[in-house]
Amino acid sequence: ELRILERCAQFLRDPKEQNRKRERVYVTAAAGTGKSALMAACAGALEGMEEKGWHSILYFAGNPGCQDEQTFMQVLCYRLEEILGQSHEERQGSLRERLGELNEKIGEKKIICFLDAAEQLTGEGEDRYLDVLSLCSRMYFVISALPDFPLAQCITGSGLEFVPVTPEAFPPENIRQMTEITVRRRGKKLDDVVSRAVQEKQGSGNPLYLSMLLQRLFMMDGE
Repeated sequence: ELRILERCAQFLRDPKEQNRKRERVYVTAAAGTGKSALMAACAGALEGMEEKGWHSILYFAGNPGCQDEQTFMQVLCYRLEEILGQSHEERQGSLRERLGELNEKIGEKKIICFLDAAEQLTGEGEDRYLDVLSLCSRMYFVISALPDFPLAQCITGSGLEFVPVTPEAFPPENIRQMTEITVRRRGKKLDDVVSRAVQEKQGSGNPLYLSMLLQRLFMMDGE
């Protein structure tokens, strides 16, 4: 999380850095390793910093109804209008033209868009290009996707480069330790069978998922 935020800050604070190297961050890892949790944590870390000129936009492309670039651009347009103090009224012209206009108004504001599950937005073959990256060139993008996502094809012509960040799932020993610490702090008990089932469950290497799984177990115990 700190590595990603520091990279964002370095780019947005230093105009020379922007002109020299237009690198963004690309989070790539297998399903269940915590990419979405990492993106949400990074976006959450920027909450309350609007007065300092920092703004975040978080978009989960894996959510139902959010799995196309048109919807993403509509949400992006709406959020940019909020950040820039623009009205949401309908205008003539295309959505791409509107995004281009808003991009030019960003000025000194530091806007970071966290796009999670980017593989859900793109089509097949030649349709995989994400032109929103070029339309909103004054924003900083952090993109997450599965390892087989064809990033190079999606950013062709944008002039952008991406620095890869690969979060690693908890190894079994960390899963066991987190389970024991959480159970102890909550004043609960898990027998060996349930504890082993938790540790072996697919996705338990994701700290956020593991925490939610334990919370559900505690609620069931309470009922």
